[in-house]
Amino acid sequence: MLEKAKERLPVECVGVAVLGSTGTGKSTLVNAFFPGAKAKTGYGAPITQEAEWFPKKRDKHTRFRILDTRGFEEKDYEETVEAALEAVDETNESEDRNDHAHIAWLVIKEGSGRVQDSHKDIATRFTEAGIPVIAVLTEAIADDEEFRGEVRKLLPEVKDVIPVNSIPKGTRAGSIEPFGLDTLYGVTSRSVPPRSAHALTESADSSLVPIEEKRELAKRRVKWAAAAAAAAGTIPIPIVDAVVLMPIQASMIVSISRAYGMKVDKESSMALVAAIAVPVAATSGGSALTASIMKFVPGAGTLAGSAIGGTTASAITGAIGRVYMMFLHKLCEANGNNPPQTSQVVRQFGEFYKEHGAIIAEALKTIAEAPKK
Repeated sequence: MLEKAKERLPVECVGVAVLGSTGTGKSTLVNAFFPGAKAKTGYGAPITQEAEWFPKKRDKHTRFRILDTRGFEEKDYEETVEAALEAVDETNESEDRNDHAHIAWLVIKEGSGRVQDSHKDIATRFTEAGIPVIAVLTEAIADDEEFRGEVRKLLPEVKDVIPVNSIPKGTRAGSIEPFGLDTLYGVTSRSVPPRSAHALTESADSSLVPIEEKRELAKRRVKWAAAAAAAAGTIPIPIVDAVVLMPIQASMIVSISRAYGMKVDKESSMALVAAIAVPVAATSGGSALTASIMKFVPGAGTLAGSAIGGTTASAITGAIGRVYMMFLHKLCEANGNNPPQTSQVVRQFGEFYKEHGAIIAEALKTIAEAPKK
């Protein structure tokens, strides 16, 4: 079930080119923004010789890729820039836009206090190559508006200039807490194509993503699943419910979870699907879920194998998705915009469903009114 569900998840990826000199805090920035950078992509190799994508090849489950380069130093500068542009051009030739570079972060250490000719050259050449550029001022102590304004004047091509402190930093005056990453998220999200923005929502640190953006992505996932269920339900063969509709509902549960920042693996996927299936089955006699999905829930029973129509399949799938989305939104708000834990979902969804299961009950009316086959 889970393998089939993963195959049905929407394919969306964001490609970020990270550019700048050695020692400007590029790796610190990437790892703070994308918590899974090292684990999921292999990003953070000790020395990048020229220009390299992490991961090297994208598959349909890759949500983000990082283009890393060696430092843009005076020595071999032209060679390094050409290697980076060549890597961008190569991926952007792909017919699948998920392979492309969608945004470039030009990393400048704020403490340097100056914009170099290389920064101007990089901003110009990447913009001309069709890649939006954001200037990121790292290791910032505060929002130095004077320096920020100077960077804006010298780099007119860039989308924005954003001061960032990626990790807590101690100074003689005290500790400086991280700031600016949420602003970088917002500008990046607005500068990339919509599908890449969806991938950014799923892959960025959840605390950087406004809760309303999480809700909007979850809504899109529910609409996607309902439409897919409608198409599946038009096939008048009972076994189709098992082979097609069940993975759609399972993948919807997984994708809504990811929209709210949950890190979902195989084990937690099983727990989440079971947590939703048990109370729904208990109050609806199993009608709201396909027979096959119930086989994975001990003690939940099975259903008669009659095919359901497209309208019914869509209504039920959409209702389940809306209830689950409402539940995760409530947990996320209670957690201070931090993602819910799988254990929270397992413990609390049953009680939430008792109050809000009427949404699914309304959808179930379509089953009672549908012609019997």
